[in-house]
Amino acid sequence: MKGVWKPAIILVFLSGNTAGAQPAPKALDSLGALEYSVQKPLLHRLATTWPERVPKDSVYVRLLTDLARAYAQTGEASTAISWLQTLLRQAQANTLRLPAHSDALVKAYYRLAYVQQQQNRLADARETGRQGLRLAQQHPRSKWSSNLFSLLAYLWSTNGDYEQAATFARRGAAIGRVVGDPYAQANGYYEWAKACRSLDQTVLARQAIDSAIAVGRRYPAEVDLSLYYTVKASLCQRQRQYAQTEYWFGQAITLNRQLADTLGLASNYTDLGYFLGETGRYAEALRTLTLAVQLHPSSSGRAVALDNLGVLSGKMNRWAEAIGYFQRAIQMLVPAYHARRPDGCPTQTQIRSAPHKEFLLPILENMGFALSQQSGEAGLANALRTYQLADGLVHYMRWEHTGDGSKLYWRKKTHRLYERSIDVAYRRNDPAMVYYFMERSRAVLLTDQLNELGARQFLPTQLAQEGERLNQTVERLQQDLAQMPDRNPQYDRIQAQLLTQIDRRDSFLQRLAQTHPLYFSYRYNNTIRPLSEVVTWLGSRQQSLVSYFVGDAGVYILGVSSVGTRLVRQPLQPYTAVLDQWLSLLHHPAQLNSRMDAFVQAGTTLNQLLLAPLHLPPGRVVVAPDGPFVPFEALCRSARVPVDYLVNTYAFSYGYSVDRLLTESRNQIHPSSDGSFVGMAPVSFEAVPASQQQATLLGSAESLARIGSSFFMPTVLTGNAATRARFRQLAPSASVVQLFTHADADTLAREPVLYFADSVLRLSDLQGGAGFRTQLLVLSACNTGVGTYRKGEGVFSLARGFAALGVPSMVTSLLGGPSGSTYAITELFYTYLAEGMPRDLALQRAKQTWLRQASRSESLPNGWAGLILLGETGPLQLPNPLGVSMQNVGRVVAGTGLLAVGWWFGVRFRRRFKRPAQIHPPV
Repeated sequence: MKGVWKPAIILVFLSGNTAGAQPAPKALDSLGALEYSVQKPLLHRLATTWPERVPKDSVYVRLLTDLARAYAQTGEASTAISWLQTLLRQAQANTLRLPAHSDALVKAYYRLAYVQQQQNRLADARETGRQGLRLAQQHPRSKWSSNLFSLLAYLWSTNGDYEQAATFARRGAAIGRVVGDPYAQANGYYEWAKACRSLDQTVLARQAIDSAIAVGRRYPAEVDLSLYYTVKASLCQRQRQYAQTEYWFGQAITLNRQLADTLGLASNYTDLGYFLGETGRYAEALRTLTLAVQLHPSSSGRAVALDNLGVLSGKMNRWAEAIGYFQRAIQMLVPAYHARRPDGCPTQTQIRSAPHKEFLLPILENMGFALSQQSGEAGLANALRTYQLADGLVHYMRWEHTGDGSKLYWRKKTHRLYERSIDVAYRRNDPAMVYYFMERSRAVLLTDQLNELGARQFLPTQLAQEGERLNQTVERLQQDLAQMPDRNPQYDRIQAQLLTQIDRRDSFLQRLAQTHPLYFSYRYNNTIRPLSEVVTWLGSRQQSLVSYFVGDAGVYILGVSSVGTRLVRQPLQPYTAVLDQWLSLLHHPAQLNSRMDAFVQAGTTLNQLLLAPLHLPPGRVVVAPDGPFVPFEALCRSARVPVDYLVNTYAFSYGYSVDRLLTESRNQIHPSSDGSFVGMAPVSFEAVPASQQQATLLGSAESLARIGSSFFMPTVLTGNAATRARFRQLAPSASVVQLFTHADADTLAREPVLYFADSVLRLSDLQGGAGFRTQLLVLSACNTGVGTYRKGEGVFSLARGFAALGVPSMVTSLLGGPSGSTYAITELFYTYLAEGMPRDLALQRAKQTWLRQASRSESLPNGWAGLILLGETGPLQLPNPLGVSMQNVGRVVAGTGLLAVGWWFGVRFRRRFKRPAQIHPPV
């Protein structure tokens, strides 16, 4: 509490400030030293008797913000909010008279957002903070700007947008450091550490929290060091430094006991209890967590403690007790929910408005797991219903996330949720729900990007272009900032620009939500078509489906074909061991040649694990994988010689999502491209920087010329004409695009790039751009299907980048660069396409033809298996049919010309020899 009651101060106040007079700043300073209960009536009198003739200046703004703080600190938060909202309405009406340098309104926005979050009105607090952000950008040397950024970091973390939270927190810490305010600086570091911890960026989190502790120890009266000690303890726990974990928890608890801080103690006990449970000290954990529930003054804090108690009960196999804890935790976060049954859950409507979704999601997942451990069908049914509820919550959270970092984090976090969901559906022998959760588990970011492309049809061109520019600017600034240390002189400037652009983008989207509702309904479409519709679609195309999910405990495989639907679960360890061996040989030609028998044996084992149990009929097969793409064509039916590869039996194609494949298939009925062909082969790469030099691709120009001759009026660019700019200019509107070039990609964090004669095209260059109208893109370059694998989302490759731009069908490479086999198979592929074959059958036939004529060394799988088909598999739909070559067109034109000349001479001949009828006069 602020100070003590001093009669002398009140005498000063009363003698210098009569009713109807403007208070002096010193009087407000004096009032600030009093108890809040004493301040409140005095400040209220000053506010309500402000003279009309006196301008409402910075003193007036300070008076109202101080009054609001007094109301908030004495338990009248709604009155505090009302006063602050009145003040900000006056500011918006331009009735305040503030100097340009004044940060008084930044303080008001901070105070309002702070009180709103204390009342659990988190959505209101975020909106208030967003409005205040625009002012804070104008005051980069204000402690209130720093405090507002740190508060925004906390608010964004409550809906799981940790990437945005980290951006806000770094800005808050930077401003606090500049203005020399210990609390602002340390609190910014603290929020930054929490955001990095949530993003699993442990090194950055430790650096940030160590900085917060260092500031706090210099100024212990200004900050709450116990909060920083608790974060430090949690980071030590993650790194299994258990002695250090207990030390830092002990430091936090000792400090909070000295301060008699009940909230701090309850939070410490919650985290300590979880740590004790994870390390097997169940009795201590139970006592500590029970005390945390009793002490915690906030409902969200009690919910976390109850969730930890439920997890602890599960470790002790007390599942009914665990379910009770989880239900109580849910009630803390969803006040409208009242459990009427031991297995009851809230509704989708109730959870959608929950303020702390980042707490609610793990509680729902834990409750679903506890229900699944009960015996009988009822437990599994209730678990599945709970997992569906959690899945809906994931969807609502995605709406609120702006950065890909946060989205990828939650994709990783929800992978276990979907594994548990799929396991329950498998145990119930429910293929429809297995399929549903498999689809919900994969490539959601890609689906969002494609939905965004489709949603643009509901926007005027000018608005669509404005949104595209805003997205590109934000992404560029994020990339610049990620590569720059925070001590760089340019860091603060770029970060300020980023926050300004984010605010502009958010405001733009808010306007669109009001003016173009169709755009938003399409952009956030969450529909997964039912398995029954997929079965009908597959049947109409005479295709089968293999969809699989790789969890932490097993591999779940769904097969759909004309002979029925099958579910298979395989243990994880045998699958990963044989897959690693098989892929290692496939990627190393020398080892493959010398250990072909081991490769065939591993390929046979993989087939027996993944495909053979599904009993698929020979023919066309769509594969929806989890994890990196595996070229199933090179798996083997048996270990006998000669090798019987699956390419002899099946025409495989691959997709990031079955539901997306179905959408793309329907879009192909009315193709939007013009039937044109664009082919590029740089051949040599002397113009690119020396560090990026690539080997010359001999034979690529000749192969491209042969392919181009099959199209009507093709655009074929080779050598120095095959530039990055020409590709970006021509490719988006072409029906078919063929590239013979080099690419650079691996499974590390390096960004995939595609080489042209003059420069490179990076994966990030494709993001946020206009959509392609291309029907088929053939990337005959090494590793265009390879990239960094992100759990729950897939491989971020060049092929995926083009898929995000709306390219429905691609031939891409998982292995080495273009070679004689690549050229031959690609040319054969186009030959069979010209015959009207579906794309998957054309690629299968091309590989079969190559294998029949190849030598032993040329028939090794690393030479032909890497080319795979992603996406739509139907025949090309071109206005000028493939196969009508320029030579054929010439023959048709020549023949038509000869007929025209013959007709002309015939007419002339008839006219020349025709005689008029003779008329004889009457006799």
